[in-house]
Amino acid sequence: MIRYAELKDVEKLLSLDSHIDKDELKHKLELERVLVLEQEGEIVGWLRYSMFWDQIPFINYLYVTKNHRLQGYGLMLLTYFEMEMMARGNLMVMSATAFDNPTQHFFRKFDYYDSGNFILPGENLELMFVKILER
Repeated sequence: MIRYAELKDVEKLLSLDSHIDKDELKHKLELERVLVLEQEGEIVGWLRYSMFWDQIPFINYLYVTKNHRLQGYGLMLLTYFEMEMMARGNLMVMSATAFDNPTQHFFRKFDYYDSGNFILPGENLELMFVKILER
């Protein structure tokens, strides 16, 4: 089951995701910008997003727990997210990942195309991806 994360999920998500602080996560929950995928009552995957240029949904984080990978859960989250964004009138979505992260192949496999890159001080090259959503 995929649903929007709720306040009851905060501690569990924070225990699994060190890339966001508690206040920011709570803010994202208020904005309905975190999806969770549950299997038998356990959160096994989640997707967080923000709005690039305040207009384009941008996937900040897509994660499936190690024991649940390669079972289609990542695609389920991605598909649900894309459908939700289309329902909200968005015609494009974006994401990014480090050049040495195998996630880049996941995005390309599902019609995300390379749209540039950048390097932040002390970080690896980051690849940007875009997908045009079709109704």
